[in-house]
Amino acid sequence: MKKKFILVLVLSVLLTGAVFSQHKYNSFDMLLGINYGLGVTTNVYHLFSMPWPVDNYAATVDFGLNYDFYIMPWLSVSTGLSSRAGLYFFLNRDITDDDFDLTGLAKTPISVSIPLRAHINIPYANFLYIGGGINFNIPVYQITVSGLKIGEAEINLGSRGNFFISTPIEFGFDMVKDNKGGSRFILRFAPEFHEEGTIYPVGFIWQNNFRLYSRR
Repeated sequence: MKKKFILVLVLSVLLTGAVFSQHKYNSFDMLLGINYGLGVTTNVYHLFSMPWPVDNYAATVDFGLNYDFYIMPWLSVSTGLSSRAGLYFFLNRDITDDDFDLTGLAKTPISVSIPLRAHINIPYANFLYIGGGINFNIPVYQITVSGLKIGEAEINLGSRGNFFISTPIEFGFDMVKDNKGGSRFILRFAPEFHEEGTIYPVGFIWQNNFRLYSRR
């Protein structure tokens, strides 16, 4: 029994080593990426007709830089800096044509976003890329909209809001080439925690990467 256990343990170690030896990165590899991202809550179809039911809604666009550092051939950490524009509705009552007052219920911030994330390239399928982390979002400006008409109702938007965090979970396809640059297409689910409530946008990131350093 003891010999079988030792044999299984040795085989497990060898198999693990073989699995993690399949990679296209090396420890200390560094990449710089340009990001383009979109996100929207899955309930936005409610906004195409009146009334708008009680719920939280959002649409976001972001653009920025991403820096990747590989600790292990299969494990990376990343940070960066992005600009992020968002349109948020925090509806605590139904909104109708006759009562289209969004004061205190809507925000239109442009934010500076600082991410801290970790990702894994799946061994034997290292074109698959999964991970997550936290984003720190600092609103710096507001998109002012006034006099916009929806039906007979006039809408005015302009609240910037306060600091908020988001916790993205990402699954993607890594098309970066060995010892070269390349792109990644990443699906993102990123809950956002605002003072008014929690938003659950889903979307994607398209990332163009340039390899800054490689040990090869």
